[in-house]
Order: sequence, then structure tokens, then C-alpha cells
Amino acid sequence: MIEHVGDYEVFAYFNGCEAIKCYEEKSEEIRIIILDLVMPEMNGIEAAQWIRQHEKALNKKRVPIVGLTAHESKAIKDECLLSGMDIILTKPIEKQKLIDILQKYAQTYGSFKPVSYTHLTLPTIHLVQFSVG
Repeated sequence: MIEHVGDYEVFAYFNGCEAIKCYEEKSEEIRIIILDLVMPEMNGIEAAQWIRQHEKALNKKRVPIVGLTAHESKAIKDECLLSGMDIILTKPIEKQKLIDILQKYAQTYGSFKPVSYTHLTLPTIHLVQFSVG
């Protein structure tokens, strides 16, 4: 799992509804969202659709969404992209690939110093806040 290390903070939730509540409260601070497709109460596709509708309704800046899935099916990946996800990663996720994605967005928002990473296995949602500076 991604942890609070270096110059970023991670808010991790195991169900989509809790994550959406955090996003509503901290939307100005969130710089990237990592959604697993399979989560209790609200799945990753539903969460991505909600986030995109929320951004549009409130005229907010589009936050990049990374989708995580164990499925390699093109149809599922297409559904993820249509829901508003920007990047789809197939599990198991390569550590360097995830770090590269975080670094790409850190260049826009602030600095990033990866220190630790553990394999993502549980359904989860991560809302990443980069420190600016």
C-alpha cells in the first residue's frame, strides 16, 4: 500500500463512499486519485463518475484518476476510461510504474520522494496530496 512518506500524504479508504466524503472535504488539496475497481459500497467506476460529475458541477480542476484492476479485458479498461479515469493499471502493479505516474503529476504540483511501497492487494482508494514547494 502507498504510505505517508516523503513529500506527499495519502488518504487511504477501503470503501468508495468514505473516499468520496474525504474528496468532498479535501478536493482542493487532492492531486491524484488511485481507485481500485472493486470496492465495497461504491466501486471505482462509480466513484470516478461521481468525481467527474462533482468537478463539472462545481467547475473544479480535473484531478487525474488512476484505475487499478486485476482484469486485462479491453472492455473493462474501456469502461474505466469512459467513467473518467485517465490511466488504467493492471495488478499486480510494478513499483516503478506507479512511482513514474506519481512523479509525472508531482512535476505539476510539487515534489515527490518515494521511500516505500507495498503491493496493493485490498480494494482501496487513495487520494494523494503532494506538498507544494
